[in-house]
Formats: sequence, structure tokens, C-alpha cells
Amino acid sequence: VLEIPGFTFPVKELYLEDAVRMCEYRLQQGSEYARKGPPGSGASKPGSAFEATTPEQRQALVEAEQREMKAAQALVRHGYASYVADCVRDTEPDVINYELLEALLERLTSSADDDGAVLVFLPGLMEIQKAHEACTANRVIHKATASGKYLIALHSQLSTSEQQRVFENPPPGVRKIALATNIAETSITIDDCTVVIDLGKVKETGYNATSRMNTLLTKWVSQASARQR
Repeated sequence: VLEIPGFTFPVKELYLEDAVRMCEYRLQQGSEYARKGPPGSGASKPGSAFEATTPEQRQALVEAEQREMKAAQALVRHGYASYVADCVRDTEPDVINYELLEALLERLTSSADDDGAVLVFLPGLMEIQKAHEACTANRVIHKATASGKYLIALHSQLSTSEQQRVFENPPPGVRKIALATNIAETSITIDDCTVVIDLGKVKETGYNATSRMNTLLTKWVSQASARQR
């Protein structure tokens, strides 16, 4: 019998409300990352009860919005500030909030409590490039990653030499941030990674029966993939 020793490490899971509280992030009305319409109403957001075409759809969406309101109230009862509950309630779930991601990475890189690598899961190349541009423009993140040397966009189109940088150990005082697709889920292991930020989205190939063409769709990851990450 072949026995291979392994290692397990304690994992602390934090959620959207924890990230918002950690960064003291405020979602502004009218932001591209916010639901459309008055806070908490969803009145004019795409797919809202006012745009549903059947009574059953309208009722289902009204009930969904009521559940969101109750979830926000539950956060307040559990000790979260009202602005945290408002942010969670009013954030558009189908849009990646790059403002919050940037604020969270700035908070992590400016902390002296941890010097490990940060792995961020994004759905595709376009999202990685947008996040990379935002982080490069942030002075705190740019400085913490040695002027961007260890701010690594990790995707399938990356050259072999650039891919090797993700395995390097940065010098003391420098943080490594890897912006990756699900290629980092099973294909590679970053030994010095201590923080994983999972945006919960992945791109998958689908088929459009109307156009009879394959399409690349952004979907929520499965619970199994989330645990693997």
C-alpha cells in the first residue's frame, strides 16, 4: 500500500458582508454595481417584478425581493452595520464589483498581519484585464506588489516565463497577487497562498438553439468548485 502524507490547514470562510465591513465599503446609489431604482426596491432593475410578463413571474420576483429584504434585516440583527446590510441588499449580483475588489485587495496588502500570496478567481480574460488595470492604478497595491511585478494576470494565454513568476517567493515586504481563471482551481498550486478571493463566476460553453451557435456564458460556480477553490 502506497501512502502519501498530506497536509491540511484551517480555513476561515468570510462572505460578502464580511468583505464590505472589512473595507468599510459604501455602495453609492446610481453606481454601475448597484441594482437600479431606489435602494431595496428593485423597481426598475432589469428582470424586476415590473418587467415580468406573467403574473406568476411577477409574484416570484416580488417574493425574491422580499427574501432579500429579510436577509438584510437578519444581518443587522447579527451585529452588522446598516450600511453593510444595505450594500449586500442593493448590490447587483450579476455584475462584478471591481470597486469592492480593489478596496479589499488594498486592505489586504496594507495589512502587516499577513504576507502570503492572494489568489483571486475571475471568470475570464476580460475580467482579469479589467481587475489588473484597476489594481495597477491603485498606489497602495502597486507599491505592495513591487511596482506591479508580483501583480500577476494568470490565464491560458500567458507565456511560460510569465507563468513561472506566480511560483516565485517575493522578497520580504512584497505581496503577490494572482488574478486567475479556474485554471488555478486544479491545474496549479500556489504554495505561499494564504488568501483566496472567489467571485463565484466561471465562463462555460453553451449552445444557443435560436442562433444554432455555441456561446460563452458567465455562470455561477458549483458548490463543489467553490470548495475546491
